Amino acid sequence: MLRLRKKTYIPFTVLLILQSYIPSTLFLMLGIIELSLYIIFVLKGKIPINIIPGFNILILFLLWGAVLGLINFNANGIAIRDYVRDIFYYSSPLIFMPIGMIYGKMNIEKSEF
Repeated sequence: MLRLRKKTYIPFTVLLILQSYIPSTLFLMLGIIELSLYIIFVLKGKIPINIIPGFNILILFLLWGAVLGLINFNANGIAIRDYVRDIFYYSSPLIFMPIGMIYGKMNIEKSEF
């Protein structure tokens, strides 16, 4: 049991359990709030440029997809609901990847892996 406590981070486990019981939009808002609070209180308002190696490229792909979706939206008459839904689905991992990386760096020593 002691070994399990060393490798399990309770806030991350709570997030995994909550994901099953609350709607995905509320879960995304919870992630945005959590990441914002971490940036404000722990990092003193400094937004880390490179939390995850290559994360900047993922954000660039999201922006690129948003622009291409707008162009396609105007050209083909796609519903705004579909556009917003796609942006939502692609932005969700970009919120929770840094949270997982932050939790991973907090309490787990590299020698434990």
